[in-house]
Amino acid sequence: MTRSAGFSNRFNPAAIGLSIFFAAYLLLATQIHIDLWSLDSFFTARTFPFFAGGIGFGSSVLISVHQFVRPSATLSTPTTNSFRYPPVLIMIVLMSLYITLIDLLGFIVSSIIFIATAGRLSGSEHQFLLITVAFAVPVLLGWILSLLGIYLDPGAIFAGVEVFK
Repeated sequence: MTRSAGFSNRFNPAAIGLSIFFAAYLLLATQIHIDLWSLDSFFTARTFPFFAGGIGFGSSVLISVHQFVRPSATLSTPTTNSFRYPPVLIMIVLMSLYITLIDLLGFIVSSIIFIATAGRLSGSEHQFLLITVAFAVPVLLGWILSLLGIYLDPGAIFAGVEVFK
């Protein structure tokens, strides 16, 4: 390997950190209680966490592997500007906060806040598109789940509001 293609330049700390985060998320998803009457169902309380965690874990592992196996000529010399730990740490804290706030705010409201905040922190320049996606995706997913008869807890704050019942 040339000097510019050093071994340490082949690792992507952000992708490795996200892989560990999603692996822990998948491990915790196995602890979700499933009622006896829903054991034979196609969609249970564990299905969406496994789906989302699996996509996150698979994507972050693929990013790590891609950077590790790509040709040496495409690797750049590492600089202090190339290591961006603070944004990665902020996103991990934001994901942890999102998971924590689902009980308080419910899936739809906390997802809207999470998507809008994560998009803004990642430097999205298209604010209208970001707000549209932040509202449309959770609301559409909530509507589809309600059509399937899957109850989404509105959260402790909105439990008494008639619209969310």
